[in-house]
Amino acid sequence: TAVLSGIETSASRACTADNLGWVNVSVNDANNNNDLDAGDSMSISFSNCAISNTERINGSMSILVNSISDSYYSAVDFSMNLNNFSVVSGNTTSFATGDMRLSMQEYATYTNYSIGINSLASSATVSGVTKSFSMSGFSMALKDALTANDEQTYSGTLAMSHFNNQSVGISTTSPWLISNGASYPYTGQMLLTGQSGSKIRITAISSSNVKLELDAAGDGVYEETKVLTWASMP
Repeated sequence: TAVLSGIETSASRACTADNLGWVNVSVNDANNNNDLDAGDSMSISFSNCAISNTERINGSMSILVNSISDSYYSAVDFSMNLNNFSVVSGNTTSFATGDMRLSMQEYATYTNYSIGINSLASSATVSGVTKSFSMSGFSMALKDALTANDEQTYSGTLAMSHFNNQSVGISTTSPWLISNGASYPYTGQMLLTGQSGSKIRITAISSSNVKLELDAAGDGVYEETKVLTWASMP
């Protein structure tokens, strides 16, 4: 049914498994053309929504289309927000809250992908044991080539429960280059910086081996060096 331009339409319904919980979906077709355009948005909220006898969803997510092009070479840019979004499946609970922006642009010989995150926190609890992960000021770019080298870059701040939730800054000082079809980069360098300023420098030697250097004092002097295979990296 046609609606006025920019008017948001919504619908609620009980979830499928035993009609337990509910889901609400709202869609805003910004220019009322029944097509996906820049400015269109959608939000979905769940309240104890049962999708099976052992799976429940809570929280909400929203998506905003920033730009989209469906010409010969496609391009899309959209933003997503998760608000206390959680999925319970058996003895596992997954949780996420925060934002991200994703884009894709096709060209004749390669495709560019990017992810930008202002702040995102996630966790997984399995049989009462929780592991958490957070990202802030994070960006990732991937150039996926059809026949040449793939290229990856990263930057931002991470914190993981594995490392007592201490913040670690990451940056690719030289892009990772990966031969088409290979699993690991053959060149490139990344720097990891801890809260106290200590650093680990990771340098690709080849698509098989990688060099790790430790600057424990954060003074630019790397006291320890170790060469490993990519496959044995922790």
